[in-house]
Amino acid sequence: MRHSLHISDLATCHFLFPNIIDKLIAVVGASCKYVPFYRRDYKYLDEYNAFYKLHQVANNWLEAFNVCYTEGAHLFYPSSKEEASVFSTLVSANGKNVTSVVLGFRNDFHLGEFITIHGGPVPFPIFAEGHEHSYESENSCIILNTRMKYSESSCDQKHPFICKRVMDIPVCPTTDKNYEYQESAKRCYKVHIHKQTWWEALATCYQEGAFLLTLDNSIETINIQSLLTNYQEYYVGIRGTAPGADLYTIKGSRLMLDGIQWLTSPGIKSNACVTMMRKFDEDNNGWIGLSYNARNCDTPLPFVCEMKARS
Repeated sequence: MRHSLHISDLATCHFLFPNIIDKLIAVVGASCKYVPFYRRDYKYLDEYNAFYKLHQVANNWLEAFNVCYTEGAHLFYPSSKEEASVFSTLVSANGKNVTSVVLGFRNDFHLGEFITIHGGPVPFPIFAEGHEHSYESENSCIILNTRMKYSESSCDQKHPFICKRVMDIPVCPTTDKNYEYQESAKRCYKVHIHKQTWWEALATCYQEGAFLLTLDNSIETINIQSLLTNYQEYYVGIRGTAPGADLYTIKGSRLMLDGIQWLTSPGIKSNACVTMMRKFDEDNNGWIGLSYNARNCDTPLPFVCEMKARS
């Protein structure tokens, strides 16, 4: 007989097997993680953090430059010796008849010295020592073949080419634009104003590739206050495991009660989950800080999800 795993079971098991459950959570949330995408005809290569497209229809250098520009990309040139292998990767994928491509280098100063389309020098030596330039006019361009060898050619000659689009990776690793990055905490937060039970809130954060907020340090405690509404309770990832027992975070850490400001007595009853509330000093026009409360986990309330930002 097959049994389904309820999200409450997942959180409860986390207290006993945090490492194993963390892996399960990662799988559950993976569908919401950021998936790089630019255009369907561009291929993303994670090692270079960029998108590439092999154009098999030959064009001269200027035509190739303009094609890439209209696609929001630039004419490819390898920024390192290793990146030159991108050409072979694209040929293996969908361009087996292509043997060479024109690159984003030009001899604009007629001196045999090439520069990139971005105005910089060639980032690494591409010719052997003693190489004699074949074209020492402004019409000299560089070709790369599938054997990773470079040669010169007239820019008027037509060759296949590659367009490159550099990836702008968001700090928060998710497609959800409602996550707000906090620099000092290196975390991303999302406030859910739609009320849910604690278990539903826990599940929602997991599905978004995040965790129900646990406030691991004083920096987080300070930063999160700017996102909250005064005197509104929000669920956090802390609950009691049994009546009269200690409070634990969903990451398996026991909550130290010393120094915590409680709205009511922290006596833990059955099915108790913790909320936080930002208090505001009307007279001094400033925040007092966060206060906590123990609520029935089945009471629908707003909540906050958090995820670690990209390093």
